[in-house]
Amino acid sequence: MLSVLFKGALIGFAAAAPVGPIAIICIRRTLTEGRLSGMASGFGAASADFVYACVAALGFSAISDYLTGHLFWIRLLGGILLCAWGVRALFLFSKDIPSRPNTKKVISSYITAFLLTLSNPMTILVFIAIFSTFCLSERSIYTSLILVSGIFLGSLAWFLFLTETIHFLRSRITYYVLQITNKVSGFVLIGFGIITLASAALHVCYL
Repeated sequence: MLSVLFKGALIGFAAAAPVGPIAIICIRRTLTEGRLSGMASGFGAASADFVYACVAALGFSAISDYLTGHLFWIRLLGGILLCAWGVRALFLFSKDIPSRPNTKKVISSYITAFLLTLSNPMTILVFIAIFSTFCLSERSIYTSLILVSGIFLGSLAWFLFLTETIHFLRSRITYYVLQITNKVSGFVLIGFGIITLASAALHVCYL
């Protein structure tokens, strides 16, 4: 079973590693709000990956059909949230030393990252494709649970690695560079948001 757990961890790490809007948010929060907010964001993203991995691995077809049937609204919400976060980043004034986040801030970081990751239900298809590639079609429920637990751990490991790396570099980043980073991340998030909104519009056009 350790081999299944390890294989799941590799899948989770590989699925989370590509730099996307959640990684940008995780980086920005680590720089501007501190390590704890960055870790909470990564934990939220890994939790969403775990949910989608469960849907894909355990064959919850009803949930999968419901999500794919509401792609427009899910993408619309995700696009709006990404654009809102991007605009906020553009006008964010960063302090030299990030203030210590309180419990409410940490919970907010977790929830927003969780919801933004869930706003991309196509992740289910990614996991299904990966499972097929790894020849994991025949497995028991117990094995599947171990597999998706590994996926969660692998995804979480990537975001923790990302957070710790950015936190390590934080003391070496000047105020000016931090402000530039905020602007760049804001434009990138808005770009991701526009792409998400465009995909929602295209989904309606092809219905």
